Amino acid sequence: MVHFEDPLRDKLDELAAQVGSDRTELVRLAASRVLDQPGLIEQTVNDEIIRSEKHKTHLIARHARREAQPD
Repeated sequence: MVHFEDPLRDKLDELAAQVGSDRTELVRLAASRVLDQPGLIEQTVNDEIIRSEKHKTHLIARHARREAQPD
């Protein structure tokens, strides 16, 4: 069971109504998409962190190390 805060629940309900569905179906579809694309979470998190100048140097260095590693 997942508990959403009121603003998120309201937004999900609003989006669901726009496409003729319900909140449960939207959450199920979102979870399926995330689980089908495991790299999506890491990429999204990295994109958000990179936006922060505080962490940009660290993430660029980590990316360079990963790229330099042989497969």
